[in-house]
Amino acid sequence: MEPERTYTCPQPSCGHMFKLLEHLDQHLRAHELEQPFMCPLCGKRFSHSEFLMEHQQAH
Repeated sequence: MEPERTYTCPQPSCGHMFKLLEHLDQHLRAHELEQPFMCPLCGKRFSHSEFLMEHQQAH
């Protein structure tokens, strides 16, 4: 059986590890303060589409 591949955050003093490269990419947005998802009702921005969807349910 092959060992599971992991991806480690390259940011100093972070060390978070992920099984999927996509999850590492999403995590890196938080370090880079990238927030590409915007609420069309109030303009608030989010780094993950899931956070935007949760926010929109509150409207």
